[in-house]
Amino acid sequence: MNNVQQLMDDLKRIPQNKLSFNLLRRLFIIFLYSLGFSEKKIETLLCLSRGRANYWVSNYKNNGIYFLLDKPRSGRPSFVNKEEVEILKTEIIQLNSEFNEEKVVHAQIINSIIESKTKLKKFSKSGLYKFLQRTLIRRVVPRTKHIKNDPEKMAEWIKDLPNKINEIKVKNTGKKINIDFQDESRFGQMTIKAGIWSPFPIRPEFKTQMGYLNSWIYATANKDTGKYFGMILPNLNVENMQIFINEYSKTVPKNEHIIMILDGASAHKSKKLILPQNISFIFLPSFSPELNPIERLWSYFKRNHLSFKIYKDYQDLVQKCSSGWNQLTQKIVKSIMNSKPKASLC
Repeated sequence: MNNVQQLMDDLKRIPQNKLSFNLLRRLFIIFLYSLGFSEKKIETLLCLSRGRANYWVSNYKNNGIYFLLDKPRSGRPSFVNKEEVEILKTEIIQLNSEFNEEKVVHAQIINSIIESKTKLKKFSKSGLYKFLQRTLIRRVVPRTKHIKNDPEKMAEWIKDLPNKINEIKVKNTGKKINIDFQDESRFGQMTIKAGIWSPFPIRPEFKTQMGYLNSWIYATANKDTGKYFGMILPNLNVENMQIFINEYSKTVPKNEHIIMILDGASAHKSKKLILPQNISFIFLPSFSPELNPIERLWSYFKRNHLSFKIYKDYQDLVQKCSSGWNQLTQKIVKSIMNSKPKASLC
């Protein structure tokens, strides 16, 4: 037991940041030896190669516990230095800023850039992927953007937004102003896919539905509070939009006024639509869904609650969507609405 006590005393001198799996395994060898196990028995119990237990026990006796620590290793020198990595990133950013069907940055394109900018002549496929991971260059799916998207109009809209909000505030003096974002999203018998986890090399199969039955989720949400309101309605039209805003209007406290930011769909801009007195609209510029953070809520909701669903009939469709919607919370909605979209290169 004296040997065990000595090991405990030695262990107290090891800084916690030096603890590692390898160190714990070596300490276990010494611990078993201190309890009286033979080195051969330890090697059998821990499936060690012959002489390995003797190596660590002998060195512990002769050199102390610090010999058991992992030794610093320089490793193989990198093929590409820091300056060349920055050059590579600049080249990729430049290509992505000109992103189109003729300039898609695949792995082989990056490999050719490395070959042209460095002395390295060839990268294996696995080596290239590992190198890109280490340098924080990752493979992502580009965010979609409408072909008619106009960055200048979007910038002008953002600049003018405070003026539009102030105009509505002046008309509603004495009331608390809340800003909501509104949108609709269709779902139905065209099965929604999403990424899942599966042990390598298993790739699960799933049944897909290719039907035409669908419905729409109408929703509005507040970025500051996470407060949200949604309804499932059969179509996207002015009649259903009227039902939605009327029902939402009933939930708004008397001392509040809602500024609802939404796109310019015909169901939103129709002259037939009658706005309740406690709701005002501000329309987004055309073809700019990225300015509406509720789009990120749709992505989350469909991925986590509507993916891989099979719908028997309309009632089943409404029930499953409602079940998923009721699992949302203000905390989740606020987090998603305020998540930062990836920086645009355009």
